[in-house]
Amino acid sequence: FLLQFLVLGAFGWWIVTRHPIVIDNVGTAITDHALVSGVVGGLGATTLVVLFVYMAFTVVLLPVAVVGLFAEFLIVLYGQVVFGYLIGSRLPIKRDSVATLAGVAAFLLVFELLGLVPYLGGITQLLVAVVGFGAVLNTYFGLQRFEPVSLPGGA
Repeated sequence: FLLQFLVLGAFGWWIVTRHPIVIDNVGTAITDHALVSGVVGGLGATTLVVLFVYMAFTVVLLPVAVVGLFAEFLIVLYGQVVFGYLIGSRLPIKRDSVATLAGVAAFLLVFELLGLVPYLGGITQLLVAVVGFGAVLNTYFGLQRFEPVSLPGGA
């Protein structure tokens, strides 16, 4: 837990001080478009896991599968940092980097405590991870603000 906090806290501190727009884009996708992010995250994560498992069956693509699964894990961690940023932005702390660090600590603590609740805690953890994963994919890792498709005619 402490190692996870140190790694995610350091990454959150760095990204908020260096690229605040990037983390804000992902945070906006989570708060404003949680359903779309959840659907994209669920489909994207499931598809990628299946793809990497199929790759692992071949000897030649086994290293690619391992790297791909590791990259998928990093995307989930990036989503967790953004959730920490969102929590930290609501705390009464003036500096964004310190608020993000406190938010990451609070998020990880609540995330661990949720894991102790049978069934419901695991489902909630999965949903949070999937929404974060989808928000990261929807915003191209935060490089672009997510705008949902609008149908012509206002329908």
